[in-house]
Parts: sequence; structure tokens; C-alpha cells
Amino acid sequence: MNNRLIAFTTSGVLLASSILWVSLSHHEGVASKADSQAQHHIDPGKASADQSQIERSNPQEVAGIEAMTTAEESSELSELKSALLEPVEDERYRRFLDGLRTMKPGDALAVALLLKKLKELGRQMPVEAAAFWRRWGEIDPGAAMTQATAQGAGANVYKWALQGWATADPEAAREWLNDHS
Repeated sequence: MNNRLIAFTTSGVLLASSILWVSLSHHEGVASKADSQAQHHIDPGKASADQSQIERSNPQEVAGIEAMTTAEESSELSELKSALLEPVEDERYRRFLDGLRTMKPGDALAVALLLKKLKELGRQMPVEAAAFWRRWGEIDPGAAMTQATAQGAGANVYKWALQGWATADPEAAREWLNDHS
């Protein structure tokens, strides 16, 4: 009974933290979009703030991202990469979340690196990042945790990966967390 209460309380705290984080990220995103449009005279009907950030980036970097697709890639990986470059936010969410359902463990590292590169270019994607790390934690938790460590990821990345891991194998996720706390 006591373990159930602790698990329920912990889940509630994680959920509340996630909601607060998303709310704050959305608020900052709205402010950033307004600032970006004011500074760069972007017509909101022509391009989203995210797309304009990529367009203002070094053209060679953008071309490098678009050229990251190779003939050896799985169709699932190609679709995930294409979805991340979608300029229309709601369409990007839909395509990316659909693609995550069929993501293979071997494709996850390439997606992680692309998300990291896009973030370095100023393109914030908290919804996509959270969904990606949860999915990777679900299908290949060892690799997800190893990459999170290699990237020097923040607490949110570990939280998301552990959430995914816990959906597939709650005991193993709990054991990992106990061993690394």
C-alpha cells in the first residue's frame, strides 16, 4: 500500500512538473515568436518563427541538415528527418509523432543528433524532443540513457527516457533509477 502511494505521488509530481514545463516553454515560445517577428519583419502567414530561424542560419548548415538523408537510411528514419524540417508546426507534430510509432532502435541515434543540431541552430522543439526521448526509452532504454549521458543531457531528457522505459519495463526503469540516484 505504501509503495502504491509513493508511486502515485511520484507520478503526480512528474506530471505536474511536465505540465508546468510545457506551459512555461509555450509561454517563452510565444514571446520568442513575437520578438522574432518584430525584429525580422516576418509575415506570420508566410513562415513560422522556427522556419525563419533556420532560414537565417548559415545556408551551408541548413543544406547539411537536409543532406543528412542517405540511400542507406530506413524509410522510417527518412520520414522522421523530413518531419523535423516541416515548417508548419502542427503538421510537424503530426508527422513526427506518427513516425515515432514505427521508429527502429537503430534509427534513434540519428534522430537524437538531428534534434541536437536543430537546437544548436536555434530551433527549439520541446514537444518533439520529449516525445522522441520517451519513445527511445521505451524501445531501447540502454542506448537512450547512454546517449543522454554522452550528450551531457539535462534532467528532462533523463526523465523523458525513464518515462518511456517505465511504460515497457517499470521494474528495470526503477532499478536503473535507484542505481543512479
